[in-house]
Amino acid sequence: MYIKLFTVQDNIALPTESCYVISWLKDIIDNYPKNYTKIFAYLQFMYSWNPEDNPYLAMKEEDREETILKDIKADFSTEDDLIQIAMQNCEKLFELPAYRTWQALKLALANIESFVKVSKITTGKDGNGPFIMSAMEKLPGLNRAFNEAYKAYMEESKLEVRGNRFNSLT
Repeated sequence: MYIKLFTVQDNIALPTESCYVISWLKDIIDNYPKNYTKIFAYLQFMYSWNPEDNPYLAMKEEDREETILKDIKADFSTEDDLIQIAMQNCEKLFELPAYRTWQALKLALANIESFVKVSKITTGKDGNGPFIMSAMEKLPGLNRAFNEAYKAYMEESKLEVRGNRFNSLT
């Protein structure tokens, strides 16, 4: 199942109904009356894996948080207790089994990219040449696996709406 914390209307992030029902999200609204929309935007951009509502999805993990905080002009601390609770809960809510597989493949591809980017090819018994050549040969297959894992995640997170109730399609 997929969760969406806010919708954008007239260039303003508005909390969804879930934010008023789930206690730890309602706590954000009640305790951060001037910042809750920015906090919800931060949470959505950090934890959502849906490209329709997360422009930061393709960004490297190590750059994501700092960039999001800067871009939304965050004037709150992610170290605050209520925000920490929300971060931990959002991580659980957004994480599905197919997501974990996709995330692992994304990290593996990023690690290979980083290694190849900074490594000079060396030869000999302990050289990295064979690894780099093997990675280059296998990269198309890794990319296909990554894309298939992402499609599986998106299928797993699709929702069907009937009346006022959300039903998982899977």
